[in-house]
Amino acid sequence: MLYYIEQDSNTFNQYNEVMSVALVTNEQVIKALRNYNPWWRNPSAAKEEDRPQHRVAYHETLRIMQHKTIRRFAVLSGARRVGKTTILYQIINHLIDNGVNPRNIFYATFDNPVLKMAGVDMVLSAYDSMYPVEGVRYVFFDEIQYTENWELWMKVIYDSRKDIRLAATGSASPIIEDASTDSGTGRWTVIKIPTLSFYEYCQLLQLDDMPLLPDHLKITDIPKMENAEVADLMARFEPLVKHFNRYLTI
Repeated sequence: MLYYIEQDSNTFNQYNEVMSVALVTNEQVIKALRNYNPWWRNPSAAKEEDRPQHRVAYHETLRIMQHKTIRRFAVLSGARRVGKTTILYQIINHLIDNGVNPRNIFYATFDNPVLKMAGVDMVLSAYDSMYPVEGVRYVFFDEIQYTENWELWMKVIYDSRKDIRLAATGSASPIIEDASTDSGTGRWTVIKIPTLSFYEYCQLLQLDDMPLLPDHLKITDIPKMENAEVADLMARFEPLVKHFNRYLTI
């Protein structure tokens, strides 16, 4: 099955001719997808990949995917091992915990050689053939940069599949962001995932009695403070110094 819109028909007809040379079989694709989506058989399986601490990007991605009036896709961009895949699994677990049919949740990673050769269209078509479910489908594409013309496929899916809410990750940040400038305008939001911030590091440590700045205090106010006030502020945050020094070394 090939999803396309009229203005892109030439591009996708050419691509379809290339894909007609069967690099992988539908059975191979389905086998891989079953392995990557264990919650189809056992809804609690998603918890095995979940983590209790949530990064800021988790909340932003979830907000975009579940927005009631504005439909947009989310593309998480960042270096490898900054936690992009973990965020996807956390969202999957949240959806299942909140009553979404597990078969309406679909995850595929394109660093898998079978799925990479199959491409976005064949992978999505295989999922559609397995579970022709009704309602909103939540689609998660990991390492999207490994599949050709990913931004065009994202555009096609956005324009032709109103039933899909989609989040994707990409490790090649410049490629992801440059490709999103044209096709992604109005269709998806790029969320940059930096390395762990000190605030997130402290959350992971689950520190008790985290010191807080007074509500009225702004960072620009600190240079104007009296010496005694600065000393009091430094004393309040002194317990974090050893953690900050450790944070700088990781």
